[in-house]
Amino acid sequence: MTGTAQTVAKADFLKAEIRNGISVSAKRKAAWKRMLDILEVLMEVCKRHGLRWSMCGGSMIGTCREHGFVPWDDDIDIMLPRPDYERLQEILPGELPPHLFMMTSKTAPGMTGALMKVCDSRTTGIMPFFAERRFPMHYGLFVDVLPVDPDPDDDRERKRLAKRGWNARVIRYFHFLRRPKGFSQRVKKFAAEILWRLRGGSDGLYEWRERPFREMAKTPHPNWSIYPAHVGYIPRGHLKAEWLEETIDVPFEYLTVKVLKNFDEALTQNYGNWRTPRNDASLHGDLAMDANTDYKTTLRTRFGWTDEDIERLP
Repeated sequence: MTGTAQTVAKADFLKAEIRNGISVSAKRKAAWKRMLDILEVLMEVCKRHGLRWSMCGGSMIGTCREHGFVPWDDDIDIMLPRPDYERLQEILPGELPPHLFMMTSKTAPGMTGALMKVCDSRTTGIMPFFAERRFPMHYGLFVDVLPVDPDPDDDRERKRLAKRGWNARVIRYFHFLRRPKGFSQRVKKFAAEILWRLRGGSDGLYEWRERPFREMAKTPHPNWSIYPAHVGYIPRGHLKAEWLEETIDVPFEYLTVKVLKNFDEALTQNYGNWRTPRNDASLHGDLAMDANTDYKTTLRTRFGWTDEDIERLP
């Protein structure tokens, strides 16, 4: 644990600051606070039901290096092994307060990724790429919850499963793309509509994508990964099965969160020299963040959504 940044008291958290030479505004801190509130709810649910979880991706780097957010981050990422992830999906709707929404491709058909997002309906966390295309999904500030799936040793099987995850994402995207541009996009949309019907619509496509990962997780596997089902990406490194069983408690801002005990090996495999800070761009593009304005208002005022567009939202 490098400890290059100090954790802050909850009462002081909302103040603007300079973090690793980068200015973090009070507005961004307010958005981070909403995400931390969501994370606290998820932590309590996981604890109450005995579910294994850990920070992951950039949030694991931030936890282990900064003891908090990296300055440019605009979400929190956590991961659960597939059996725990499936259990969380079952119980979470009954555990969330009214202002939080569990978003998956089943609860919000316009969501293309194979993950869960827990979103705050009182806030704005809009990815312009999807808002400009009127995709029916939740657009509040969120915490990403990713499944950790078995990673087959056979490269052909890995590629097949990664391609399945990617194809499901593409079919869903072109189904909901309302105004395809050019001949190529029109052909892809036509093909996507056929495959959408063949797979049984939104729920059928969801099951087609998730089923093989669910089945694999029923038997022991030495290596696991958070990427193939989500984005059709073959990872550079694995998470060993035994790593998922051991976590440690580490400060993250004013909370105490869990990370893999073998965090250094896991992060080095996927990020190389993760200990040296660098100014990276967000994976979500120019995310429109507002902790105090609900996303439907922002969709109307900033993105020109109509009442009819809003009615299509989950």
